[in-house]
Amino acid sequence: MMTAEEIGRKSLELRNKIRRGALVMLIGTCFILYLAWLAAYSFDEYVPAGTIAIAAIYTAYEVYSRRPPSGIPTPVTVGVYANQLERRSNNLRSIWRWYGVPMLVALLAFALALHFASPKRPQAWRDIGPFVLLSFIWAVLLVVISVRESRRLQGELDHLLAATREG
Repeated sequence: MMTAEEIGRKSLELRNKIRRGALVMLIGTCFILYLAWLAAYSFDEYVPAGTIAIAAIYTAYEVYSRRPPSGIPTPVTVGVYANQLERRSNNLRSIWRWYGVPMLVALLAFALALHFASPKRPQAWRDIGPFVLLSFIWAVLLVVISVRESRRLQGELDHLLAATREG
């Protein structure tokens, strides 16, 4: 059984990890907004730019709405920590839906904007292909890593709840 101090420390570590992850996701969203600007103003492709911007705004909203609540209850109890673990695990399990797919759509829309910007260049797809391939690889890795982390958190939650029932 963990002590109250250990639970408080682990809760704070999880909270900080979630905040850092949200910051990284928001930086990624800013990059996607830059791609929207680039598609609109450099390539004059407004439909892909709009798609990219909508995906970025949706993603930013989802990241913001899934942030940990401000202020940590004092003292941090087993129940509070268990709720944090469960919420994080659920968010990671569904990350493909609220982060992965919109970001992938934005990246693919940017690839289309690049193609539409130079339609008479037959080698355009050859140049865009690695970008599209890396986008799909990124999406698959996002899902794999998130599911693995979700399982780890679920295991920790199960262990915590079992220890609480025993103690």
